[in-house]
Amino acid sequence: MGRSHRRFVSIIAIGILLTFGSALAQIQRCADIVQKAFASVDQFCEQTSRNEACYGNISMEVEPQPTVTDFNFSQTGDIESVGEILSMHLDGMDELKGVWGLALMRVQASLPDSLPGQNATIILFGDVEIEQHAEITENPMQAFYLQTGLGHPRCSEVPQHGLLIQTPEGAREVAFNINGLDIVLGSTVLFQASVEEGMTITPIEGSAVVEMDGKQYPVVAGTQIHIPLNENLEATGTPSLPASYTEEAVNALPIQLLEREIETAPPMPESALQKTLDYLLRGEAPCGTDGLADCDSMLPVVDRIADVATGILWNVVYDPVLNAVVPLSNTLDPVTGAVSDTLEPVADAVSDTLEPVTDAVGDTVSGVTEALPVEETLDNVTEVIEPVTDAIEPVTEAVGDTVEQVTEPITEPVQEVLEPIGDAIAPVGDALEPVGDVVDPIGDALAPVGEALEPVKQITEPVTNVVEPITDVACKPLGGLLNLVITCDED
Repeated sequence: MGRSHRRFVSIIAIGILLTFGSALAQIQRCADIVQKAFASVDQFCEQTSRNEACYGNISMEVEPQPTVTDFNFSQTGDIESVGEILSMHLDGMDELKGVWGLALMRVQASLPDSLPGQNATIILFGDVEIEQHAEITENPMQAFYLQTGLGHPRCSEVPQHGLLIQTPEGAREVAFNINGLDIVLGSTVLFQASVEEGMTITPIEGSAVVEMDGKQYPVVAGTQIHIPLNENLEATGTPSLPASYTEEAVNALPIQLLEREIETAPPMPESALQKTLDYLLRGEAPCGTDGLADCDSMLPVVDRIADVATGILWNVVYDPVLNAVVPLSNTLDPVTGAVSDTLEPVADAVSDTLEPVTDAVGDTVSGVTEALPVEETLDNVTEVIEPVTDAIEPVTEAVGDTVEQVTEPITEPVQEVLEPIGDAIAPVGDALEPVGDVVDPIGDALAPVGEALEPVKQITEPVTNVVEPITDVACKPLGGLLNLVITCDED
């Protein structure tokens, strides 16, 4: 019995050791594959020149432009003109096959011809697909569409799928059009894009600025922004406000393959992030003060700070049905909520105030209609109608005061919120429809006043017939409600 037990324990121990050894071997295998890929780029891609691409590590599928016939880009170390490439699809990490796609490009993009030695460096790694969309007037790969794989590598030595772009030494900025978005960067930036997770722009050094509808959306080192994408990988909204990225998001990036040596910026602390957002939303550059980066590190942002988007234009989704941009639910919710909270108790108070008044007016008018003899003299008519005037005047004053109390505290705040929206958010009225739902009860509360005053019209018609002969004899101002039925010529 004891011998069998010891044998069972031994088998379990051996199984654990084998499992642990297999996992250890896999981790080492991941590290080996990555290091081999980096070494291949160092060895074979050093001679890559302007507007050329180098096959850094297996494996990838590359499609040339339809007009290109002589094209050789199928193994490590192959170098071809970027202009001859239509698309590239790199494979993600496969430990069993020992492959992990890696490619390097050096492109001119928006850099001037007068600086032939300066190029933007592009590193593609992991499950990445890129398709060229540069126009004839643009330099090769200055415009492209990007798609990166989902999920995270199982090994910490393997970076997440993505594309790194770095501006050259001495260049203030470089411009690209990525997935239809105009983006300038003066730094080193990680780009990732998928239908499911949208586009993520992560500067690990310096800054980047996305331009949409004439407004600028900056993002600085230590933070990242997200932009929703549709099934065609095109933007369907404006960027989210910058948020600090995680260590995992920038772990193991192949920065050693870049032209300039850099250190990856750590995630921005919460205090610095709040300062950064405060500055941006005030239209000021988030730099040059305690806890924030030097302004020279974010020149694209500093150069465009006058056109930075106001707070309400961030986090906006595009509505293809309305063919316009509409605020996300969380953009105007605070406004509509505040207006609703303001109006709801006022509406209740108006209803409670007017209910007894409208009842009293109804009773007064009913008494007048029953007691009023049409044949009475003008003096009797005045005596009868004056109580109606006295009863109605407080009502009109109360209604006026109530309406003023309702509109005065909310008019200015609502205008301040709505004015910056302008043409960018045309259907903002739809977003404020809940306000109408709150205001409607005020109209309903006032309706009984109109109904209560209806009998007055029935009084005035016969009174007019009695009063008209008198006005021919003597016309004098009577005031009150009699001004409704007696008019005197000025002469």
